Amino acid sequence: MSNRHNLNRSSLTVTAFTLILMLFFVNYPIPFLYGIELYLFTAIAWFVYFRYSLNYALLLIIFAAACGIYIWNQSPLLALYPLEILLVGWIARRSKRSAVLWDAIYWLTLGLLFFYPAYRWLTDWSDSNGMTYFLFSVANGLINIFFGKLAAEYLPVGASKTRKKWRIGQITFHLCMVLLIVPTLIYLLVSGYFTYQRSLSEISSRLDTIYSHVNERLNHLTETELRDLKVRSMVQKASLQHMFSNITTGTDVQITLIDDNHNVVTTLEPAIADNFAYEWSAGGIVKQVTDSLYLWQPEEIPSYNKVYRWAKSEFVSVYHFDRVPYTLVVKQPAIGFQHNMFNLYVISVLLVGMSTLIAAFVAYRVMNQLSRSITQLGSFTTGLPRRIRLRETITWEESPLHEVNILKNNFEDMSKELASMFCEVNKREDKLRVMAHYDTLTGLGNRYSFGLYLPSLIEEAKKDHTKIACLFIDLDRFKLINDNYGHEAGDAVIKEVGARLKEYNTAQTKAFRLSGDEFVVVLREPFPRDLVQWAQDIQASLINDVIMYHDQPIQIELSAGISIYPDHGQDAQILLRSSDHAMYQAKVSGRNRVKLSTGATMNFPKGGA
Repeated sequence: MSNRHNLNRSSLTVTAFTLILMLFFVNYPIPFLYGIELYLFTAIAWFVYFRYSLNYALLLIIFAAACGIYIWNQSPLLALYPLEILLVGWIARRSKRSAVLWDAIYWLTLGLLFFYPAYRWLTDWSDSNGMTYFLFSVANGLINIFFGKLAAEYLPVGASKTRKKWRIGQITFHLCMVLLIVPTLIYLLVSGYFTYQRSLSEISSRLDTIYSHVNERLNHLTETELRDLKVRSMVQKASLQHMFSNITTGTDVQITLIDDNHNVVTTLEPAIADNFAYEWSAGGIVKQVTDSLYLWQPEEIPSYNKVYRWAKSEFVSVYHFDRVPYTLVVKQPAIGFQHNMFNLYVISVLLVGMSTLIAAFVAYRVMNQLSRSITQLGSFTTGLPRRIRLRETITWEESPLHEVNILKNNFEDMSKELASMFCEVNKREDKLRVMAHYDTLTGLGNRYSFGLYLPSLIEEAKKDHTKIACLFIDLDRFKLINDNYGHEAGDAVIKEVGARLKEYNTAQTKAFRLSGDEFVVVLREPFPRDLVQWAQDIQASLINDVIMYHDQPIQIELSAGISIYPDHGQDAQILLRSSDHAMYQAKVSGRNRVKLSTGATMNFPKGGA
């Protein structure tokens, strides 16, 4: 219950912050020059779409757009942005493809169909900046969806419990775009500001120059010419108008000369007649931009239609003369400067578009190369310990990426270390296996190995209905050898007996050392004709040749007993006990002989002891 309460509080906090942020960006778009503005509130809506849901994003953007239009007197074109979210979001969800791609398609199709005519309608079809405004709206829309997706990808706000995994190519592309878009926007803002200040200085200088020419012309008038000018002499008016035309040639500057009653003396403005009552600030909003320069903007154009209002705006300077009670009003229309700045914007947008394609290509190449190298490295390292243990040959390929090569070299060194470790482990395992199954002194199978071998052989014999012979060997008077020659001599004897018994390790027979001076030889069918003779031949091979120890000959004797499966025992333990008992009987009978177990009647030929 507490977790659900905390989750609800967190969701409400995120919702409130998102809504406040959207309303802030609706009311305060980023202002560029001459009416162009960058609205970022749709970026918040796209963030909500990518992180939460389409319905939630639509609800927020409709509310924000309505507040912007009806409360803060923003452009009615804001009403078209919810349509973008609805169509692009719905199509992207249905098609499972990138919403950014669908947004670009939307702006080049339906966006052009809706925004361009709507803007021309708002400007009474008289503004020539419609296509520029639309182009900037396209850039605005794509920037918004890009930063909305970026925020949804990387910001931890409202993140799901499952941590998202990012692709290197995706991060590379996003980073390229951020490093491209953000500096471009900053450049446009900063360069726009300085360009505007430079334009103001240029306009002020141009208007001051025009005033200087007019003032100089008036200062050269004689008293008679001044008197004629005051009485509105046609000759003087024509002369002044001719001078106005000469000094404004090649410009769109408009000059009006008015008297102290605000009546027009002469003018270059075609809409104003002579003797017309004139007030240059009438019908507009006046703002002083420098000490001698004013910005006049028409009141009749709504404030939300900023581009069109700027197109009809004028920079105005007002000058007074000393010799005549006249006022000179010089106007510089802003539309020329607006067009120049818009050309800069258009070029910047096109450059960003081209750079985006280049960044996408670079990101794809980097992603392709890096992914291929890492995937290749992953395939090499998959099951690496097993492959090293099986001693497979691993070929490490070089990568053109330095960092991947470092990783490859580390894996290569690690694989060599692992190979060395596995080799050492295998040696130790082999040694342990030998120690577990083989006698360390003779190299014959030990009691543990015998305990595994004989029962399994008996199981096979049961299935195949065959027989097994077990020859139990014990050295006679072995204790005397240890006492007379020492334990080292005893070990040498045992080792030599083991070496001689190794000759009987064949597919049919197998020799073991059980302990001390006790040995066992197991024989499987087919048996020789005389089993006792076979055992006596083994005895002879072991004792006929003396064993030399430090140039001292040692003669050995042995007693042996034979038992047969299944005649003398149905399992390994009884069979061994029967052969041990037969060996004991051989010792009792005088030693150094072979006895066959007499536990049952057999169909084998019997030999003598």
